[in-house]
Amino acid sequence: GQARCVGANGEGQLGDTTTTQRSTASPGPLVATTVAAGTSHSCALVTGGQARCWGFNGLGQLGDGTTTDSTTPVTVLTAPGGPALGGVKQLAAGTFHTCALLSSGQARCWGLNSFGQLGDGTTTGSPTPLPVLTAPGGPALGGIKQLAAGLAHTCALLTSGQARCWGSNGQGRLGDGTTTDSPTPLPVLTAPGGPALTGITNIAAGNNHTCFVATTLAACTGSNPNGQLGNGTTTDASIPRPVTVP
Repeated sequence: GQARCVGANGEGQLGDTTTTQRSTASPGPLVATTVAAGTSHSCALVTGGQARCWGFNGLGQLGDGTTTDSTTPVTVLTAPGGPALGGVKQLAAGTFHTCALLSSGQARCWGLNSFGQLGDGTTTGSPTPLPVLTAPGGPALGGIKQLAAGLAHTCALLTSGQARCWGSNGQGRLGDGTTTDSPTPLPVLTAPGGPALTGITNIAAGNNHTCFVATTLAACTGSNPNGQLGNGTTTDASIPRPVTVP
């Protein structure tokens, strides 16, 4: 149940109290049920439903109310100087932001927000968690069962089998048929202006693309210069395109 990390450590992202790169796993007493890794920060879900993060914090992605880097885990708080965020079920780490799925089915995100990747209806960053909203100033998005975070976008799988994505939409990575950024969640569609993709059972986010497993297919949307959408082309897509099997 202990967490171990390996690799670059210039910002303390291995959590071993140093900034020394490691090619073998770092020792450490932190007991975790799951971990998530961003570009230069890491987070862990610990017993009791709280979250701990460590590493680069220049944009508030550790969630402790500061922008101070840490080589050891710090507690994700509900507000600067406030109590710990509780009821966490899953963590998703983007490049410079982090999100938590709560037992209530809602989500909280923190860190960089220049493209709206925190989903709170703004583009203002936050060093502590903010609710993901259905619309600017609207109620919190509920019914979430899984989160995925990319470079500057985030997606949620809902219990209904649909997905919602928000943040940067360059190359169409939000899957809504456009390339327009959104600071609140948008439905992932089957076609531009068409119905929502349904029957989704799993989601995954790369830096600039997103993939979905649905009832009868796997499909990906977004940037595709290296063929990462898996559809036999190198053409970007703004809605999920089926992954093809040769």
